[in-house]
Amino acid sequence: MPTPVEAAPAPPSKEQQQHQLPAELQELVQELALAVHKRGIYPASHPMLRGSVDALARRFALVLAKRSQLSLGVSRRRLIVDGIATDEANPLVADLAERLYAHELGIVAFRAGLEARALEEFIAAIAVSPHAPASRSARPDAPSWPGGMTSP
Repeated sequence: MPTPVEAAPAPPSKEQQQHQLPAELQELVQELALAVHKRGIYPASHPMLRGSVDALARRFALVLAKRSQLSLGVSRRRLIVDGIATDEANPLVADLAERLYAHELGIVAFRAGLEARALEEFIAAIAVSPHAPASRSARPDAPSWPGGMTSP
């Protein structure tokens, strides 16, 4: 019996190419989504976070050197970047869109001169569900336990 031969996928049509993000913007959105994901799973002091934020800040600097700002429109599972919707099937980017949507953000604008510290604070805020109880360590009257834990 002959083995079926699989044809290579056809290159994207001009119409499909017009509806795809430029590579540098796709990579930036992917890196932002990854940084938010990492912030959600690692403690704030973890070295993976610092490297992630620094790399993302450098990427933003490169993109924002060519434009005054980059705006992300937010829907439940997609972002709109330069009028182009991201792929809903990309789990990291869909998760970022869901987090931004849960925080009731419709548009997020990043401007030239974005500082790593501001980016880090944004990522930390978005990584936490707006429905999660407030951090107990944020209460000044909360007694501290060894290891940075606090009482209810």
